[in-house]
Amino acid sequence: MFGSFRWSAMGSGRGSIVLPELTPESAKEYIEEVPSIGYGFLLYP
Repeated sequence: MFGSFRWSAMGSGRGSIVLPELTPESAKEYIEEVPSIGYGFLLYP
């Protein structure tokens, strides 16, 4: 599973214009839900 904020200092493989606008709270909810469908994230500090 892949995810990135529009404002990520590391950037991502997609242009920021196509990424949804997420708050840290909504991202946390999404990350917590992903394992329930058998996927996971590799999180960078």
